[in-house]
Amino acid sequence: MFEFGRELKRILGSGLGQGEMDPGLLELFDTFMLQGQARSSDIDAGRVSTRDPFPMWLKSCALWRELARRSGDPVVLRRAAAAAQSALKVSRNEAETARANLEQALTTLLGVDLYGDLELLATTGERLRAVSAMTGDELFEARLEAAWARFASREALCGDDHARALEAAALFDAAIHRLDKLAAHAGLPAARLEAAVARIERADLLAGFGLRRREPRLLREAVAGLEALRKGLDGDYEPLTWARSAEVLGSSLAALGELEGRAEPIAEGVSVLSEAGERFTRDHAPLDWARRSHALGVALQALGETLDNDDCLDQAAEAFDEAQDLLADSPLAIRATVASNRAACLARVAERHGDLEALARAEAAFRMELELAEPETDPVSWAVLQVNLARLYEARGELTGDFSEREAAIYALDAALDIFCERGLKGLADTAQAGLERAQVPAL
Repeated sequence: MFEFGRELKRILGSGLGQGEMDPGLLELFDTFMLQGQARSSDIDAGRVSTRDPFPMWLKSCALWRELARRSGDPVVLRRAAAAAQSALKVSRNEAETARANLEQALTTLLGVDLYGDLELLATTGERLRAVSAMTGDELFEARLEAAWARFASREALCGDDHARALEAAALFDAAIHRLDKLAAHAGLPAARLEAAVARIERADLLAGFGLRRREPRLLREAVAGLEALRKGLDGDYEPLTWARSAEVLGSSLAALGELEGRAEPIAEGVSVLSEAGERFTRDHAPLDWARRSHALGVALQALGETLDNDDCLDQAAEAFDEAQDLLADSPLAIRATVASNRAACLARVAERHGDLEALARAEAAFRMELELAEPETDPVSWAVLQVNLARLYEARGELTGDFSEREAAIYALDAALDIFCERGLKGLADTAQAGLERAQVPAL
């Protein structure tokens, strides 16, 4: 994948200060090495003889947070939060206090991404407002601006708020411009990678709203931005940033092709996602691998439906299985999405093969997800499960001729349609309405 030994020697021998963090470390270390470095940093920062533990606690927080991002382990995330709190306790001036508070806010925001906890989103907003009243150096100010953009994008996606999404995109633009200037004029590698991540998250925001609202223009903008970014990234030396850009690009291309009914963009998305799997391994970043596998499954299923190709659908099921295997019994928010899409794919494969036993297994998987779902706190996810379950009922009704299966599908789709309409989710509402029209039986 890359000449790890040579690169590691370059990083460790580059003459950085004891508490400073070369962002290349976070790209090149696997999870085992990250954990070892984080523990070592904790020990060094906690020594009585350490004169200045503050930068080491910040380094520890960054290492633990990156490990949590890759693994989804809540214990690791709590360690990142503890390291940020320790940095806050030993801070000696307003600038250091501001940096420690920003690390706390970023750690909380990661918790929102991993576990979908809206209370953590509110806490993140409170912390960012507190940090905004403080002052720091130029890199701190740019990172704070990027953090506000990420916070706004999460609010927009959680509330399906188009106006807030536009605000978030503008905040990303301002943060990227500031980070680019720092990278070019101050020679800060951290600023360059921060700018790359901001571009990826901006594209992810555009693609998410483009898919929800069925607006190809937003998807094309996301694709264009990512293609421009990837020209400046090296998959050998920045494998995880490269892979994250590939995941969003591949997903955006597949969604664009599906909206427009064209196989070419979907096939290109499958190719991008497949290539991403050659740049890193499951052990290097398990959660990144699970996200890529899930995105590949979605793209392959879209390609299979567009081309009417059973092989693509079978490969999609395999990709979903791999993602499910990595996320089994985890508390991560993505697990429910993967499980739902996997069950929908299994149902579609079973329908095409006329396999009633496979349909029964898919139904069992859906019902397990429904038992874990919380319609009061996340009604949209619950409604998506209902749409997928209805598709299974339709498939079984067509195979068996059982009228009650159609009735069950209509009941599930009615419930989902109400939720989608209440929240103005036109794309999802159209999907539910189309399902109702298919399932509706004319009165005798």
